[in-house]
This record gives sequence, structure tokens and C-alpha cells, in this order.
Amino acid sequence: MVVSLISFSCKDTILKWSCPYPGSWERIYEDGSRVPFELSNNDYDFGDKVVLESVLPSHIPDDTVFSIMVYRDTKIFIDDNQVAEFTNRYNPLPGENVKGYFIQVKLNSRHEGKKIRIEKYISENLESFDRMYYGDSLGIFAEIFRNCGVQFCMAGILFVIATIFLIISLFIIGKYEEWKMIFSISLG
Repeated sequence: MVVSLISFSCKDTILKWSCPYPGSWERIYEDGSRVPFELSNNDYDFGDKVVLESVLPSHIPDDTVFSIMVYRDTKIFIDDNQVAEFTNRYNPLPGENVKGYFIQVKLNSRHEGKKIRIEKYISENLESFDRMYYGDSLGIFAEIFRNCGVQFCMAGILFVIATIFLIISLFIIGKYEEWKMIFSISLG
């Protein structure tokens, strides 16, 4: 409740700060050519490897985090040193749809002015690069909660309802034949 009040009350407080990543991006093609890139641009196809590069700000406060939403194999480099990676091997969730994941890279003053490069394979979700955040951890969480808070709340409500049905089915297990149906609904 407190986090939701903080995240909806104002943009910047002592407790958190976040913003879309402030730098400009260039897309690097396989032939080495560079083109300025808008984050809302979806000019790529399924399976394409998209390489973006930018320069980190000249002043980075301590405890700063760069975060990006990914669905498929993604690597993040700072000055050619790999600092983060996500592959689908690390995604333990079942199902056909690829689940989203936020990669977070901790930044500090030694990263000031260095190049950041993102190598990302595009999934069938036609994902874009517009979910990049820059700030502290609580600020980024508040930004995500501001954008996806309804889904978080609905997931919690559905979990509570499923738990209630599970408990009810365990109480009526020997009395009625409907317990199997209620039990399967609660696990669904």
C-alpha cells in the first residue's frame, strides 16, 4: 500500500527516482553501419538480432540501476565487458508464450561516459525497446507498478480466490462428489 501511494503521489521524492533512459541510441547493423534509433521503432522481424549502443550519462549517482524488459536472449555490455545476460534457459516458467523479464544493471560513478550496448534477439511478441528505465531500484519498481499495477493486483486477488477454493474443496472432500471440480478450479 505504501509503495502504491509513493508511486502514484509524485514523480520524484526522497525515496525514489526513475525516468526513461535519457541517452540517445544508435542501431548497429551487421555491416557496421550506424543509424539513429527511436525506442518506439519496430522496424525488425522475428529472430532479428538488434544491436543498440549509447553513451552513459556523464554523472551517475550511486545505487543507479539501468533496467530493460526482455523476452528472448539479451546481453548488455559496458565498454565491451558483458555485465548482464538473459537467455530462455533461465526462464523456468512453463507455457508456450515467452514470459517477460526485467534485466537490471547496477551503475555507479566508474561507468560515467562509457558506452552501453544491448544485443537483443526479437521474439514473436514484436517487442519494442520502450521499457527501459534509469533510476534507483525503488523508483523503477514504482514505475513498473504505475504501468502494471492493475495486473499485479488482479493476480493477487486471483491467488486469494484460488486458495479459498482449495481450502473449501479440502473440507468437503468426503461429503460431496463436487470436491473434484472445485479442487481442479482452484488449481487452474
